[in-house]
Amino acid sequence: MKPRQPSLIQSMAIAVGSSLLTLSAPAGAAGNQCVVQGRTPMPKDLSVYAHPSAGGPIARFTGALSTLRAQSFPTQPGQRVAIVTGSSTKGFRISGYVEPSELPLTTTRRLAAHNSNGTVWLAQGGRVEFVKSNQNTLDVRMRLSPPPMRDSFTATAQCNDLTLNPGTRASWTVPGNARGYVVKAARVQLYDDWRPDRTSGEALDLANGLLMWSTQRKGQFVRVEYHGPIIVQAWAKASDFRALPWGEREDRQAAAVSVPQPAQLRLGSSVKAVQAPVRLRIRAAANPNGPVIGVVEAGATVYFLDLVMGWASVMPKDLDVMPHGENQFWVDGKKLGVTPE
Repeated sequence: MKPRQPSLIQSMAIAVGSSLLTLSAPAGAAGNQCVVQGRTPMPKDLSVYAHPSAGGPIARFTGALSTLRAQSFPTQPGQRVAIVTGSSTKGFRISGYVEPSELPLTTTRRLAAHNSNGTVWLAQGGRVEFVKSNQNTLDVRMRLSPPPMRDSFTATAQCNDLTLNPGTRASWTVPGNARGYVVKAARVQLYDDWRPDRTSGEALDLANGLLMWSTQRKGQFVRVEYHGPIIVQAWAKASDFRALPWGEREDRQAAAVSVPQPAQLRLGSSVKAVQAPVRLRIRAAANPNGPVIGVVEAGATVYFLDLVMGWASVMPKDLDVMPHGENQFWVDGKKLGVTPE
């Protein structure tokens, strides 16, 4: 007998029944056990789905600041990552799935770039995107465009190497005895050493004009250092650079980590704010059999929009997530404490 696939309500049972609102792994995949969380502006109009790989959207992000928890990162192509919005106390929380490449992941420490042989790292506080899930780690990618260069770098991150909070880049002070070197080649090959038995590391593409610093030179090679979205500490051919005169800085301030300004949304003055007296299930339809897509915690303040056959249409106070299209978020009106006028 062919096993039945769990219904949406069954698949969300853990989310609704637990105060932590954790999500089960997508059906058919073990799912990576990493949990990444934080508070950040989510991409505007990013869809939230009810299922890990099929079905239509149930909600969308507005671009406002959103408290978010992501887990069960997919181990198979085409699957989504499980997410829960809101906090565990006094929260309005929607449970669902989003495209993993859309999560605004940020590094909490520097990560060694793949195949770099210790010459390139992804900097702390940099924005990265999900690439793939391993057993207990995640592969992530940082994409760069001029300035400083056009390239992408991948790295493997432990679970606690990533956050959804906006990042802060570690500061770096140029040594007083350092000399500036400006990239003049379209492609710069990096090495782990200057000696004949040196090993090739990364190659930087379209980095013309990038300012690096050095305190060491050996023959035709110079050891350069750069601190920006990526960190470079490597040997390279001096012929790929234009050396600045000693003491000349031609300094270019490393760009600060960009944190987008969150959207500011408001509802009309006629909309009523209501505090939930008890924990309420959020349903995708105005009936007791409607799929459960989240919860409103006791004490959470919600915007009450309408009452239909005893079911109240509500919105989160932060307005960080909205129903998709013509859909609405429904809770039991009686339990919410609202009555027909």
